[in-house]
Amino acid sequence: MLRTILQYRQGVQKLLSNEYWIMNVSNAMTAENVQIKNLSGVPDIEKEHVDNNLGVRKIMLERELVPEHLPPAEDVKKVERRIKSEEKKVLKKMRHSSES
Repeated sequence: MLRTILQYRQGVQKLLSNEYWIMNVSNAMTAENVQIKNLSGVPDIEKEHVDNNLGVRKIMLERELVPEHLPPAEDVKKVERRIKSEEKKVLKKMRHSSES
């Protein structure tokens, strides 16, 4: 059962890290390009960010990853609570079985 918890945790972490990457890659590109290109002012930075969003979307579509078809990101706090709850259940079962 402990192995199941660990596998579940790894799956959740992988899912969250993939969604995190997808959602934030254009932000990272924008932040880097603001410094490299010495951008200043809202219009220039906004245009850079939009261009990066479009570029990420284009790459995803080329690889048949349609953002609208991806499952929505789950709130990290909800996932953490669910994991803790599952761990408690498994530990309770393990204690129960060791007492028997």
